[in-house]
Amino acid sequence: MTQSQLPAIIANLPKVKSQEELHQALVQYRDQFNILIPPAMNFSSSLHAVALEPVFIDNTVDNFHNGPDIYSVDGGKSFTLHTRAANKIAAAAGIRWLRSEIKNRETDDDGRTTFIEHTVTWSIARPNGSVRQGEATGTYKMAEDKVRFNTKQAESRRHFAEGLAESNAKLRAIYDALDQLPRSMTRQDYAKPFIVPCVVDNFMDLVKDDPEMKRMMIAAKLGIQGQIYGDEHRPKAVVAQAEVVNDPPPETAAATTTASPTAPPSPDDKEAFTVFYRTRFVKEDLIGMIVSLIRDTAYAVAPGTTKPEDMDVVTLVEYLRHLTIRKNSQGGRSATKSNLPFPVEEGGR
Repeated sequence: MTQSQLPAIIANLPKVKSQEELHQALVQYRDQFNILIPPAMNFSSSLHAVALEPVFIDNTVDNFHNGPDIYSVDGGKSFTLHTRAANKIAAAAGIRWLRSEIKNRETDDDGRTTFIEHTVTWSIARPNGSVRQGEATGTYKMAEDKVRFNTKQAESRRHFAEGLAESNAKLRAIYDALDQLPRSMTRQDYAKPFIVPCVVDNFMDLVKDDPEMKRMMIAAKLGIQGQIYGDEHRPKAVVAQAEVVNDPPPETAAATTTASPTAPPSPDDKEAFTVFYRTRFVKEDLIGMIVSLIRDTAYAVAPGTTKPEDMDVVTLVEYLRHLTIRKNSQGGRSATKSNLPFPVEEGGR
């Protein structure tokens, strides 16, 4: 089955809110997709549901059984995911990277890296409202590269030792977090898209018949309840409910809850805005908010603009500030081309 044959099916992927709906989805889609959903999940929280996210993997390979998304080490009998492809699945599943750091580094007499041990900490939401966390370690070993590659290739890889160790750690973390993701499959199996479960808020379904509650929930999610209701009339019960769902993990809660107020600062206060988003959100979160704002504000991205996933965190936060100003603007105020570290859309906004 090719990607062009699937739009109608994908357009109808449901949001699952019960074990019965989960079973129906597994039966309906098991022949068309690689399903990464466990046969049973705990739907005890009505505040959450499971969105079924499609992910396409490119199964094309060259004569050496290596492709952009998959590769083989056994002559083409079985294939596994490159880190790039695994990251697509991780993003669809809502895996969050809480910490990423080098634990150990060894060098030779010339000061060149010979070994790196890198650790990442991750979390993923569950439909019952809890959060599952874990830690994974990856390594770079020059001694192994000398065996696997020729001298020139091994020396080239040494320049990227830190990234290789981190990628190795994240790849292990992804397989740990997604129990249903096979470590190897046939090339034909990778031709089928994956269905990845992602836990999402179910608030809007719960308040869809109550216009005022719906308005309050949207305001709380956007952090603008003070502007709409006034601080003295801020809907504390609703805001508290929204914040409980997005509580940081225990080990980071103390640091984040005192770092800045709950509501985001105005984008006009560049310093406060930057501190707020750099201390509370990881890169994947910032990218998600930027993509959403680009869509919501009909932002026409200029040709050749760097993709958000290729930007560093500093640039991402400034990009987010620019888009937030655009969203808040009623036709006059916007950042200018000259003070932005990224291309602005055609037309000068």
